[in-house]
Amino acid sequence: MVDPLSPQPSASPADRMTIRRVGMDDWANVRYVHATAFRILAGRDCEPAEAEAFAAYVRSQDYADRLQSESLHAGWLDGELVGTAGWTPADDSGALARITSVFVRPLFTRLGIGRRLTLDAEARAHAAGFERFSARATLNSVGFFEKLGYDVTSHGIHIITTEQGMPITYMRKHEAAAQPAAMPAPAEPQSQPLAFHNLVTPRAR
Repeated sequence: MVDPLSPQPSASPADRMTIRRVGMDDWANVRYVHATAFRILAGRDCEPAEAEAFAAYVRSQDYADRLQSESLHAGWLDGELVGTAGWTPADDSGALARITSVFVRPLFTRLGIGRRLTLDAEARAHAAGFERFSARATLNSVGFFEKLGYDVTSHGIHIITTEQGMPITYMRKHEAAAQPAAMPAPAEPQSQPLAFHNLVTPRAR
């Protein structure tokens, strides 16, 4: 029996977060979250030219078009957009989905928000018939994806513009971990700060 006078544990921010599809009125906030997360978190592992190129890309029409081609959802806490995650088919097999646009506002990292958004994207892709997942991780986010069951498959340079690329790590979720997970999430994996987990640019690999 629960004592009504005893203090009850409050729900975590990840549990309180509302997730819904991004709408037309949300794009300005999405761009802000993506640019801020990359600059403050992932940008620490980038050259200045790479960070500047990505900031310009976020402001471009190409970026908006790419986001609209994804199944992009966002999380809200108390009316504030605090993170995003999406998915898109990775190839023509109908089995492999790429998890995309995983960003969390710097003030809300390490609260389980990125984990819950990523698992939600995986669950939506699985419901659409995709059984395996891949990701393109920046250097600071490899550990985050590894904690979610992803393995490193290769490394490369991904193109941001015709003149600028940046290093990324290609990852895939191993079969045993690729089943939909329960949504209530523990704290954010501590191995890496949560930031820009997927670099998907006009020249997709």
